[in-house]
Amino acid sequence: MRDSAAAQLACRLHDNGEHGLAFRLGDAIDHLEDHFTLTAHDREAVLRVLTECPADLEDLRATLLADQIGDVRGRSSIRG
Repeated sequence: MRDSAAAQLACRLHDNGEHGLAFRLGDAIDHLEDHFTLTAHDREAVLRVLTECPADLEDLRATLLADQIGDVRGRSSIRG
């Protein structure tokens, strides 16, 4: 993800009350980190702020949605 898209995401997170996650993401941008690990709560927060998704963040949203669908299917097959 480009730095400008990550910064846009950090702003959206902050505006939606996810201050800790926004700060961690901003810190990762400032330190030029290539990887940023998301917890399950983080993924849910990102998906929540990307319901109206700008073009720069569509790939991230699609990836997180695919991961979420895979998680749900995985849990379903374990129970079945």
